[in-house]
Amino acid sequence: MECFSQKRREKNRMAMKHILILMLIAALIVLQACGDGENTSSNSGSDSDSDGDADSDGDSDSDGDSDTDGDSDTDGDSDSDGDSDSDGDSDSDGDSDSDGDSDSDGDSDSDGDSDSDGDSDSDGDSDSDGDTETDTGTEPNGFSPCPTDGSDCKVMPVGDSITDGMGTGSYRTQLFRNATKNGKKMTLVGRATGGPNDVDGVPFPKNHEGYPGWFVDQWHADAAQPALNANMPHIITMMLGTNDVHQLDNPRGGDGAATAAELSSLIDFLTEKAPDTLVAVALITPANGRYEYAQPLIADYNSKIPAVVDEKIAAGKHVILVDLYTDFPPNSLSDGLHPSQAGYDFMGDQWYDAIKDYLP
Repeated sequence: MECFSQKRREKNRMAMKHILILMLIAALIVLQACGDGENTSSNSGSDSDSDGDADSDGDSDSDGDSDTDGDSDTDGDSDSDGDSDSDGDSDSDGDSDSDGDSDSDGDSDSDGDSDSDGDSDSDGDSDSDGDTETDTGTEPNGFSPCPTDGSDCKVMPVGDSITDGMGTGSYRTQLFRNATKNGKKMTLVGRATGGPNDVDGVPFPKNHEGYPGWFVDQWHADAAQPALNANMPHIITMMLGTNDVHQLDNPRGGDGAATAAELSSLIDFLTEKAPDTLVAVALITPANGRYEYAQPLIADYNSKIPAVVDEKIAAGKHVILVDLYTDFPPNSLSDGLHPSQAGYDFMGDQWYDAIKDYLP
């Protein structure tokens, strides 16, 4: 009987052990389930997320995008950052933004300004987004030829009789008109003078360096250094070569390649002597009527100028190309070679468009 009772007690102890083991397993299962529930809850908002996206950033996200960046994002783009965003800023625009500014405008902004937009945007012109910008236009490498102290940017028109204008003021009046009506600080410099006393009631600076009948090498030899000595410019607007290619009695008459080589040499001189000056080089204007013979010569010369300018840019020189040829308006030559006022106005508009972002 005693042996039977001992066996029974042993059997009961084993049963209790099994029960305890089962209870322990059940407890572990419950704990595991609770842990999974917490992970799910944590994953759908350490940030406040109401979009149904895959979100692992901890930001406030209500946009419907895939967001893995850690910024405050309310834009609706695919954001990891979806836009290119490497700044840690508050970004709600959908633009490519790599600057560190507060940006909510929708433009491509890489400048470091406060841009929201209607901003103070840093280049001095009236921008298409409605803002008034407050510094000079710059090249991507940061080059800015004009003063930032409120004084005028000095522009030197260089050329021949077309730049002189033969009493009309040439393109210089329209260039000046565009600058003044847009609030730019600009004056014209040079040792020669010509043109009206005022433009739209504003006193007109008549100065220039355009000399009728001159060739490229002649301007280089006789005017380049004296012009710089007299008035070191911030910007040079240069159109030369018309006399070289149309005067067939000139030893180089009609030789576009030789004229382009002379132009290249002149640009080298100017950029060496005035390394902080922007040199704007033009394709020359066309010809017709009694100068129709010169039109293919002009076209040939013009075809060589872009390569000259590209070579200077590649060498780190501050040179740009301005096209006064391609869209020159029909019937805008007074004698087949020199522009009428409509032609000069076109030239002034083209020059202004080319340099306006540099003007303060």
